[in-house]
Amino acid sequence: MKLTSGNAKRFGQALAAAAVASTMLLTGCGLGAPDTVVSAAPGSTPSTRPADEAPAPTPTPTSSGTLVPTPTSSGTLVLTGLDVAPQDAATTALEAHPDGRILEIELDRWRGSTVWSVTLITADGKREVYVDGVTGAVLADEADDSDDLVRYRRMLDRAEFHPRLIERLLEAQPGGIVKIELEDDDGSLFWEVEIITANHRRIKLHIDPDSGQVVRRYLDDDDDE
Repeated sequence: MKLTSGNAKRFGQALAAAAVASTMLLTGCGLGAPDTVVSAAPGSTPSTRPADEAPAPTPTPTSSGTLVPTPTSSGTLVLTGLDVAPQDAATTALEAHPDGRILEIELDRWRGSTVWSVTLITADGKREVYVDGVTGAVLADEADDSDDLVRYRRMLDRAEFHPRLIERLLEAQPGGIVKIELEDDDGSLFWEVEIITANHRRIKLHIDPDSGQVVRRYLDDDDDE
């Protein structure tokens, strides 16, 4: 991934704007202060409850390695059972493919391990890099056939991911990020970010790739707020 000095400056400005915009939007939607972090089982849909309802007793990790809700006192950890943050997985994938551009990062299970699945578009095509969520090791690096390479490259020419985006988002809305994906809605590009909070909410944020601002927000079952 290559950042020009102009892009880097614009990206830094966009990140600052994203943090402010996210905080204003979340507060304006009636959530008040952001929730603390939480874990969630990959592929599962967490239960939801009103913000004023007392949380359930904190579960403990299971023998199967399933991620479970365990908020921390500091509110800084991302997901219980994971030592590797999504931005670290992104960096690892980019080190393996310096010419790659990130299209998607998703928490997943691969051959019994909890992994970050990082999808990149390289000069040779589409790649899937599986980064162990505990050790940070690359467990697999596979070519992925795609008929949409031209479209993906055009999208990524207009929107570039940077690992610092994740840190800024979590400053505005603490939680466990489970997915980041570049989406195209009739020519309108945005980064869709899914976050699980300590109150078992699944929050989806749409981030404008140019301004870094939150342009849309969803709660739970895609209830737009």
